[in-house]
Amino acid sequence: MARPTTKAAAVRKKAAAPNPYFQLRRSRIQGKGAFATQPIPAGTRIIEYTGEIIDDEEADRRSTTPR
Repeated sequence: MARPTTKAAAVRKKAAAPNPYFQLRRSRIQGKGAFATQPIPAGTRIIEYTGEIIDDEEADRRSTTPR
């Protein structure tokens, strides 16, 4: 039986498509990082943000860390 497809799984699958300008790999600084594989021309879109856009007030409201 096939597992149900969730939105998160679909996003992960979409995100796995290769990008000609960078690759994700382990980083000594932060665990995982994006590294350029060739020069990236100015103005080139290398990612597409697909998340919800919220303002600072909403981000503060949702934050689990008190400010």
